[in-house]
Order: sequence, then structure tokens, then C-alpha cells
Amino acid sequence: MDKAVWRGKIYFATDVVKEYSLERQIKDASKKGELLCPDEDCTDRRLKYCHGPIRGIYFSHVNNCSCDYSKFDRETPDTFKNAARVICSHLKNMGLSAQSEVKVISHHITPVLIFSNNRKLAIEFGNQKTSKKHIDDITSKYRNANIDLQWVIVTDVPTPNEENDELCFWIRRYLLNESKSRSVLEIDESCQIFRKYIIDHNKYTFDGKEYSSENYPNKCQQEFQISELTLENNELTVSGFHVWSEGKLQKKKEKFDEMVQRLRADKAKQEAIKKVAQKAPAPKPDAFPAKTHTQSNVYDPNKYRPEVKPLFGQHDREIVDSTGMRWYMCVNCKKEKPRKAFSLYGYGGKINDGVCTSCYNKNPKRWQK
Repeated sequence: MDKAVWRGKIYFATDVVKEYSLERQIKDASKKGELLCPDEDCTDRRLKYCHGPIRGIYFSHVNNCSCDYSKFDRETPDTFKNAARVICSHLKNMGLSAQSEVKVISHHITPVLIFSNNRKLAIEFGNQKTSKKHIDDITSKYRNANIDLQWVIVTDVPTPNEENDELCFWIRRYLLNESKSRSVLEIDESCQIFRKYIIDHNKYTFDGKEYSSENYPNKCQQEFQISELTLENNELTVSGFHVWSEGKLQKKKEKFDEMVQRLRADKAKQEAIKKVAQKAPAPKPDAFPAKTHTQSNVYDPNKYRPEVKPLFGQHDREIVDSTGMRWYMCVNCKKEKPRKAFSLYGYGGKINDGVCTSCYNKNPKRWQK
């Protein structure tokens, strides 16, 4: 625990260590049994001051007892306690009013309590083991006490890319859906790296198909260090995160809307071509005579085929060679031929497809359906 009472005054272990002379006095008081638990209902209030390389700096009960502080000390992971000390120390250095291990609701110790703009903000910690029942119980107690609450996750588990990702354990999913800003603040267990992220809940669908983009992923995340942690709108975050993330999502929506406009235009064009092809009567064989050529200037398809072959595969514009001859591809034999070799044109609503006379004559009934 971070708090102790000595001679009627409250001392925080994280503050004691900053001054040599004070730490010396607290160590002497610890040896004499003068340090007391802040909980007046504690059955044995004597505390000891601890300063070591593994668990850090803290106060601990001399003997096991049944007070709320001792319960907090036993049940709270060291990673949570360390995160509370790091955050509380940083906030104090910023000039904010913050306390650690405060008893503001019945039979519960608040890890960090921040006072800002006449409001109280409680900071609670969780990880992949934190249950829904614990979250609901603690959230309800703070709500009844009219105290704002922010959950902070302490974990080394990588952040999820989707809400239904297997990495999205319950407290992550809860915060993405029910927290004030529908965002998550996380710290790694060494308290070196902070992460703030949201996941886009919007669905980007058109014509029954859902679209995604590598350029605009569903997760908006920023990594930062403790020095960048700040308080905005009574919430711990990195400065400007919400403006940044909202801008990313707005840009994503704009790009999707632009794509939808293109898809709608392409769909309308294809439907118009199909409609025209369906209304037009099926042409008879040789209904459109090919362009005539004089004996001295006989048209040779093989001469112009290399010129038009690269143009096939699209139906946005008609394919014409340098002489003005119209070309099509037979949907049956897959050969490119000049117009004079075709019996049907614009087959299937595609302007550069058709049925050549050779394929048509083999089974006219098939193509007249």
C-alpha cells in the first residue's frame, strides 16, 4: 500500500522516497511501530515501510489483519499497484491534485483519485482476468457515489484489431462499447508504454457486400510514454487523441462514400447497356454487311488483329481498328474478329462481345433464346 499515518499526518511512500531525511525518519518510525494504517477500523493498524529492488517502495501491515487496506494489499496485483504509483506521481508532477489508495466508497480502496473542476475521477485497473461481475459491482458503487470512473488496463497482451478478435477479452470489449469515449487506455506491465485506441464500429457495406481497406484499418491506436499522459474532459488520455481518431474515421468514411459513388455509376451504366441489349431484336445472320473493299484493297483481318487485341477485356468503349472497322470477341470460340464475321452484337449487354457467324450457324436456336 502507498499510504500510512504518522503522528496524525498522511504520508505516501512515493513521496517519502524523494527526500532522504524524510525517508530516514519514516524508517525510524517504522522500526518503532509508529506507522499506522489509514483505516481506523483496522484490527491491527501497525505498518512497516519497505524499499526494495523487486517490489519497490510501499507500506505493509506488520501482522495480518482484516481491514479494507490489508485486503486491498493482499488481492491487488503488484502490476496494478505499480501502475497506480506511476500515474499518481506523474499527475502530481503536472500540478494536478491526485491521491493514491483512497477510501471513498464503502469497503473499497480506490487506487488513484483525481480532483479536477469540482469533480472526482477514480482510476481502477483491470486485465484479462478481470470479471464482468467485478466491473459491474465497482462501476455501480462509483455511480451511486456520484464519482466519475475510468478503467485502465494493465497487460502485455497485444491489442486487438477487431472487437470480435480473440485478443479482445471482456474488459477490452466492455470499454470499447460502454466507456464514456468508447476507447481503451492500456499500460504494459513494466509501465513503460501506454496505448490509447478505439475500434471503428461502423459497417461499410454496398449492394450486400462488406468492404474493408488496408489504408484505413478498423483500429485507431497511438502509443506514448508517461510524459505524454494528460487529463482531457476528465479522462486520462494522450493529448489530442479524440480529435485525431475522429479525423481518421471521417477520412475513412469520405473515401468509402467516394468508392460507393463510383460503384453506383458503374452499376447504372452496366444496367443501361443490358437494358438496351434486351430490348433490341435478335439480328439475323449477315444483317449488317461488312464494309466493302475493292479488289485492289482487300481487307485482311490478320493485319489488324495485333492492333486491336490489347483493347479487349473492357466494355467502356467500342473497339475499332485504324481503318474504322468495328471488332468483337466471340463469346463461344473466344476469337477476335471484324464485324463482318459476326451475326450477333453486344451479346450479354457487353458492347465488345458477340457471336460470330460460324458459331451462330452451328446452333441458331441456342443464340436466339
